Formats: sequence, structure tokens, C-alpha cells
Amino acid sequence: MVEPTALHRVKCQEPGCTYQMLAISDLRNHLANHHQKPEYKCTEEKKFTSVADFTDWKSTFESRTGSKYVKNCGAKGKSDNQTTEYYYC
Repeated sequence: MVEPTALHRVKCQEPGCTYQMLAISDLRNHLANHHQKPEYKCTEEKKFTSVADFTDWKSTFESRTGSKYVKNCGAKGKSDNQTTEYYYC
């Protein structure tokens, strides 16, 4: 699991590595270039009928997998009582 550090920096979790970065894209590049880890890209779209349904799913998934989903910008695509928000693992 990736833990945020001071100033929202993310520390590489590979043994013996002290590299820290601000952007998840930098972490992906670092892992590929310095630790020969293949770049991981996965996009999955999920739709929920309420914020409560989303919150329940998010909490359960994060607990089960040890992951953390964060939102790095405001809502987008507001229309017809729908709001699109993007969360990143």
C-alpha cells in the first residue's frame, strides 16, 4: 500500500528505495524505469444510484484490498441530476 508523506508526497514501497513523488504518474514511471515493474493501467467505470451506495462500495473495497481511492479534482459532467466524479486508486 502506498502511504502519503509530508506535502502529499508518495513514497516508493520497494525495499530499500527512498524515492518520493507528488504524482501517481511519476510513481508508475519510477516503478517501470528503476524497478522493472510493468506499468499498471486499468480503468473501470462503475455507476451508483446514490452517494451512499458509492461510499459503501468504496469502503468495503478499500478494506478488502488494502487500496485507497482518492479524488484529485472536482465533479465533472453535471447534467440531468447526474454528476461524474473520478477517483484514482
